[in-house]
Amino acid sequence: MAPTVPIFLRQNWSLCAALFLFWGLLAFTIFKAMSLTRGQLIYPLDDAYIHLAVAKNLAQNGSWSLNGTNFCSCSSSLLWTVLISAFYLFLGEHALLAPLGVNILLGSGFLIFAYYWLKDAYNNHITILVILVSAIFFTPLPMLAFLGMEHVLHLLIFVVFIALAADLIANNICTTYHQLLLLLMAPLVTTVRYEGLFVVFAVCVAFLWRGKVSLGILVGLLALTPLVIYGIISVRYGWSLLPNGVLLKGTHVSLASFTEFMDWAVMRMFSLYSFWKIPGVILMIVSLLVINMWVQRNETLWHERRSVFLTIYFIALLLHSSLAEYDSFYRYEAYLVAGGIIGVGANLCVLAANGMCKKPSCDSVLKCVFLILFLVIMGFPFFWRAGAGLMNAPTASKNIYEQQIQMAKFLRYYYPTKAVAVNDIGAISYFSNIKLIDLRGLASKEMAKAIISHEVDIETIQKVVDQKKGQIAVVYDKWYRKNGASILPHQWVKVAEWTISNNKVCAGDTVSFYSIGKNTEKMLHLDLKKYEKELPSGVAVKYY
Repeated sequence: MAPTVPIFLRQNWSLCAALFLFWGLLAFTIFKAMSLTRGQLIYPLDDAYIHLAVAKNLAQNGSWSLNGTNFCSCSSSLLWTVLISAFYLFLGEHALLAPLGVNILLGSGFLIFAYYWLKDAYNNHITILVILVSAIFFTPLPMLAFLGMEHVLHLLIFVVFIALAADLIANNICTTYHQLLLLLMAPLVTTVRYEGLFVVFAVCVAFLWRGKVSLGILVGLLALTPLVIYGIISVRYGWSLLPNGVLLKGTHVSLASFTEFMDWAVMRMFSLYSFWKIPGVILMIVSLLVINMWVQRNETLWHERRSVFLTIYFIALLLHSSLAEYDSFYRYEAYLVAGGIIGVGANLCVLAANGMCKKPSCDSVLKCVFLILFLVIMGFPFFWRAGAGLMNAPTASKNIYEQQIQMAKFLRYYYPTKAVAVNDIGAISYFSNIKLIDLRGLASKEMAKAIISHEVDIETIQKVVDQKKGQIAVVYDKWYRKNGASILPHQWVKVAEWTISNNKVCAGDTVSFYSIGKNTEKMLHLDLKKYEKELPSGVAVKYY
């Protein structure tokens, strides 16, 4: 048995190198972050704790809720929340580490799948290693795993789903087993994130184009079914058809006319915002160049699974660039970056193996040279993405520790079971058992409707707080300003502020504490004074 290990390493050394690089970068990021958070593992985004809070309540109370028994449509990843809740059934509070452990396995699974898919196209270990390393850095995969959220699962399902669909469309495999596997994956694509609808649409269009109508319809129906079921349940409880996270963070499309919609979509698709965040324009142009190479090779576009993969990917990329949002922490579009690197890399490998480089024409050589120069010159956004994502993750973890974790601990110690108005709800919901009044709208139907309709004002906020008998508020002042004036109720009394430095991820440097209930101002001041000694040294405190 022992000799097989060296043989495997020799035969698959590029995969092993990529895996060790991924694990090493992730370990370095985690240890660097823990050195800034007094040895505690803190996820770099507050949103991770929203999923954890819902998962814990689902496991312990059978309720899709943040910190109670009432239904709350705040999680935008149904599959991830259910998956993590399974760990709470067996591990209890130790399941806090489950998201990181699961992401390590999923990230490794992504690299293993990509390796064998690339190896089947072009068995050159140096080339494969370059592509895998690009995927690790430019996604960036270690940072995504450290986030403790669904994005690594999303990119893995995305790539596998397209690869399987491409095989069926190109007639490489047509067995009942592979068709059932594709149908089984369809609901997973949409429940891991709602952006999965983009790739499902692309796959359905490809199946219909190739005359496989029944399979295309089945894929679409199975992908929509869990979302429709969830939407019906949500509406029955008085919530919207879509989770509040999708409604509030998604792009609001104008449908006044088809012409207006198309103008808006094209502007978004090729805006500088898209370019620097994804960067979408680069991926679009490179994908089109590679697809064009296939079209000129005797129209083999639909007969090679990797060219089909890239075509489906291109459609999904267009839809995301037109209809979805991008994130400052590079997570929402990470699945497109990973899929684009693997898709373009595999196609170039196949083209090279099929003779593009063996018997190059002047035209093909010029195209290759242009493509390489284009990638080098325009690759800056990718390098920026890699550097910023990997370097900022430890600092982001420190930010969450100094702000969200401290708020949660303070409320757990001094205001258990009290009604508290907040606007960052993740860690507070997970680590404390306050009666949550969400002023951001993720866990509040009333506030979500007001925010979407741009009707948030002093009266709206006061009405929501009064209905739930709020005692104190912990909010970002800058979120509640309109035309230069505060829209927080005038009767609220500011007691203190906590300010962090070198903020990379929190919505604001400063969080304010308000007394909003009767006779709570003096007590809040005393409680904050008592807790001050627990605060990390990097938090500046100011009293009013």
